[in-house]
Amino acid sequence: MATDPRTTIDRAPMSRFQWTVVAVMIGLNALDGFDVLSISFASPGIARDWGIDRGALGFVLSMELIGMAAGSLLLGGVADRVGRRLTILGCLVGMAFGMFGAASAHDVVQLSIWRSRPASASAACWRRPTPRLPRRPTPRGAISRWC
Repeated sequence: MATDPRTTIDRAPMSRFQWTVVAVMIGLNALDGFDVLSISFASPGIARDWGIDRGALGFVLSMELIGMAAGSLLLGGVADRVGRRLTILGCLVGMAFGMFGAASAHDVVQLSIWRSRPASASAACWRRPTPRLPRRPTPRGAISRWC
């Protein structure tokens, strides 16, 4: 008779790979938060270099929130159809693509479009794994059923 996988996971200590996955996810969540805040710190320099009012960059900040909402609602269910791993990897590629594109923007509209893309990918990407991190500890104190 086969054993229950949950029992096996609860009894075994977490492997280095599992701890590495947890550390990478925590690090990526922290970087994602920094990405959201980075435009706030960069906006005075961008406004000065482009010769525009700092208030005009408020549109860029709101596009990030709109991108996050759209990504969470429209792309969040993709993981249920194609799997979490493929979704997370695709979202990471989308975030990198949007970040590199934002570096090449020449006006507020381009910057808004490029900044909404990584925000939507970010929201879709982290909607799935983030709630899984604080799972209950196993009897040995390790995080169970994470990966």
